[in-house]
Amino acid sequence: MADIYIDIDGGIDEATYILEKALKIKPNDIVWYTLGRAYQKRKDFSMAIDCFHQALELNPKQALIWKALGNTYSLLNEYNTSIACYRNSLEINPDNICTKKNLDLALSRFNYLLFVQNEYLRFQICLQL
Repeated sequence: MADIYIDIDGGIDEATYILEKALKIKPNDIVWYTLGRAYQKRKDFSMAIDCFHQALELNPKQALIWKALGNTYSLLNEYNTSIACYRNSLEINPDNICTKKNLDLALSRFNYLLFVQNEYLRFQICLQL
């Protein structure tokens, strides 16, 4: 039920409330994952990451949670970490096309950032000459 609230405008607060109550009754990986999605939608990425890690502690073989964690790290431009998460997800579910595309995008962005950093260093060296 809380999962439905997440996708409704204004329903995130209600979903968070329901999920936090559910965790007090019986914590499980699905509730932690869904709460992580609610925090992700709120753009509270730190809390989302914490929830996804809690979910993975309970069920480390859940590809969907690894993918959600990778998505969150990508939103924070932490591509190195998101790449590792996507790879973990693909180890579990190698046929997930969406995760493969997310991995490709994260790799592309990571490589671009490396290129920009290298160009900046070269520019700094030129200024010193």
